[in-house]
Amino acid sequence: MDPSWYFDTGATDHVTPDISKLTIANDYTGDDKLQVGNGKHLSISHVGSSLLPNLSLPSVFIVPNLTKNLLSVSKLTRDNDVFMEFWPTHCFVKNFQGQTLLQGDISHGLYRLPPVKTNLTSTMALTSVRTSLHGCHQRLAHPHESLLRRLLSSFQLPVSTNKFPNVCDSCQLGKSHRFPLPTSHVASTKPFDLMYLDVWGPSPHFSINGNRYFVLFIDDCTKFVWIYFLSQKSQVYSMFVQFKKMIKTQFNCNIKSLQSD
Repeated sequence: MDPSWYFDTGATDHVTPDISKLTIANDYTGDDKLQVGNGKHLSISHVGSSLLPNLSLPSVFIVPNLTKNLLSVSKLTRDNDVFMEFWPTHCFVKNFQGQTLLQGDISHGLYRLPPVKTNLTSTMALTSVRTSLHGCHQRLAHPHESLLRRLLSSFQLPVSTNKFPNVCDSCQLGKSHRFPLPTSHVASTKPFDLMYLDVWGPSPHFSINGNRYFVLFIDDCTKFVWIYFLSQKSQVYSMFVQFKKMIKTQFNCNIKSLQSD
């Protein structure tokens, strides 16, 4: 299949038979069909968005029986606030400051945009996996199911499955109630009279530096917080020793009391 995009001055939408050209793709549920030059109507299977260097294609239709990738000139210029120049051997996509964003050529009498060559030594490849509806629910701070579905529909965000669990454990815990903790009358009047220590981890994912834990040192008087990242939980003690020395060196003070669970 020819990977080039061809410019079509008569088209009202961007269309392609190649779904791999889309960065986001969803099943098309409408009744519209694409009418081609011979009068036939071709079915649309998906709709989504794509990208070109310096340009965006927010609405692209997948038409499996199509033979070429077609760009609507009117839609391209309108969506990206650009204009096009057509010359005998070349065409240009320019912004209104006159800067050339893309340059095309002619193939078999048609203006086209050849596949963009990239420098593999400076290219970053990213992959992603579609999450489930429940995964989106967890990532977006557990919104209500109806709100979540409306949000995904409005932004055309794909999910691997639309099944929503009958019970979300985190939502149940978040709505539960308990008696308030007893009021604490402990109060420090000077920095470092009382310090709190808290350790968190292990994280299910490693940080860039290979850490899975962190330890917090909190001063009761000033509420100032120090955070240190650890690769192993066994490093907590040695980190406290370093922290204690740092307090002595920088503030000429000693930690009088340390509280931890």
